[in-house]
Amino acid sequence: MGISFEQVDLLKRSVEVNIALEESERRKYELGNSNILLVNLREQATTDSEALVVDAETEFQRNWADYRAAVGLDAVDFNPNARQELKPEAKRDPSALRTRFSRTPKNTTLPK
Repeated sequence: MGISFEQVDLLKRSVEVNIALEESERRKYELGNSNILLVNLREQATTDSEALVVDAETEFQRNWADYRAAVGLDAVDFNPNARQELKPEAKRDPSALRTRFSRTPKNTTLPK
C-alpha cells in the first residue's frame, strides 16, 4: 500500500501541533508580541496540514479498496448473507470464491 495507517495518524498529529501553534501565535498577537502576518501564516499551515490529512486518508482508502478487490473480499461483503451461504472451504480460501461468484455455472457449457 502506498499510504499506511501510521502515516495518516502522523499527519493527524501534525494537525494537532499546527492548531496548538496557531492558538499560541494568536495569543501572542493578543498580548502584542506578534503581528497579524504570523497569525495568518500559522492558520495557513494548519489548513495545509488538514488538506494533507484528507489526501492521505483518500489515498489510504483507495489502496485499501484495491487490496480488498484483489483478494476478492468485496464479493462476499456485497451480500451480507453470502458468508453464511458459502461452503466452509470458501470462508478460508478466497480463491474458492471465484467458482461461487462466477457468471457461468460450473456444469454448463456455452453455445457454439
